[in-house]
Amino acid sequence: LKHTVLELLVSGDRGSTWTHRSHMASDEKVVFNETSLIETAGGDLVAFVRTANHDDQGVVIRSTDRGATWEPWQDLGFIGHPHQAVHLPDGRVLVVYGYRHKPFGIRARVMDGECREFLGDELVLRDDAGSSDIGYPWACVTADGRAIVTYYLNHDDGTRFIGATYLGME
Repeated sequence: LKHTVLELLVSGDRGSTWTHRSHMASDEKVVFNETSLIETAGGDLVAFVRTANHDDQGVVIRSTDRGATWEPWQDLGFIGHPHQAVHLPDGRVLVVYGYRHKPFGIRARVMDGECREFLGDELVLRDDAGSSDIGYPWACVTADGRAIVTYYLNHDDGTRFIGATYLGME
């Protein structure tokens, strides 16, 4: 197994050029990839990171200095990947992810606005997929304050399709 690292690159010209900002994480066993980065109201950068060789659990990594340095990675404490995070109108953060174990589907968790703790139970958005070839959810907030989560899914391991779930988020 190769030693893996996660680095932060930044662009000041909408992605035409990139510069290295900082080293986020490395590990001799855990592989890091597919990262969703969010800035909290307090200014922290919080990365939700898909892993390999970590029992299908993601990790979270925090920077309190705009990405110059990063705290050690911490286990998210639940199975699922990859993650995507979005701010809700009330200040909380919605984290969505694929669940590639039976029952296959799409799940979500709600966090406090600083992404320090989960609020309430895991939300099962879908549990009717036909195989583990599902996921990559993406959430956004609609004009009426609901969240819409899109993802790809399949039934009976057949043709893949794009699905969506609306959440009231009260």
